[in-house]
Amino acid sequence: MKVSYPSKPTRTILWGVFLICLGSAFLLEQFGVLHFHAWKLWPAVSIFIGLQSLAAGRPGEGIMFLVFAAWFFAVEFNLYGLTFHNSWPLALVAVGMGTVIEALTRTGRSRVRPGGES
Repeated sequence: MKVSYPSKPTRTILWGVFLICLGSAFLLEQFGVLHFHAWKLWPAVSIFIGLQSLAAGRPGEGIMFLVFAAWFFAVEFNLYGLTFHNSWPLALVAVGMGTVIEALTRTGRSRVRPGGES
């Protein structure tokens, strides 16, 4: 089974559109159109990376970034009383989930190492 990955121009365009949207949100905040701090949306970068990883056929990496994004948003908006100080173990959970998912979905795919061994 051949996995197709987004072409480099497509990835570049996606990053460009994302940055345009993010910059627009910051600009609207500066002009007083948005009545909240747009900088609180910085975890959206992790969502974007996670979705891009999923689309590229890297589910472990994608899930890891999405879990990180959920954690970052929860901390940024003080949901459930979470702070970086009291919830840092969630970073370990996110990395562990990504590692397990990557290992489970790697069946049938081999990684070639620099020495030519898989």
